[in-house]
Amino acid sequence: VFVEIKDTVNDVKAILDGKVDVLAPDDLLYIATLKDVADKLSAKTAEEAKKANETVTQTPTNQVAQPTPTSTSATAPTEQAATTPPNPETEKTPLHTTSTDQPTK
Repeated sequence: VFVEIKDTVNDVKAILDGKVDVLAPDDLLYIATLKDVADKLSAKTAEEAKKANETVTQTPTNQVAQPTPTSTSATAPTEQAATTPPNPETEKTPLHTTSTDQPTK
């Protein structure tokens, strides 16, 4: 493939000026001039514009994000039980209870 020196200089200037920043480096492989990749550039620009429009239309403007409730009390006993062995002196529970909730002998 033969490329004129003026085309090469113009393409390098366009790359350095950021005119093809939307392209991935792989999009520039195996091309002669930027004219060869112009369709890729226009297709990517259109695709990004479409994604930007979809994001704007899918975001509800009248809803406020509600914080997710978190409960530390549900996880604290589990974490404590997993890290601290039970103490038989402080954790005495009756095996049987009566209607008055008194331990039986």
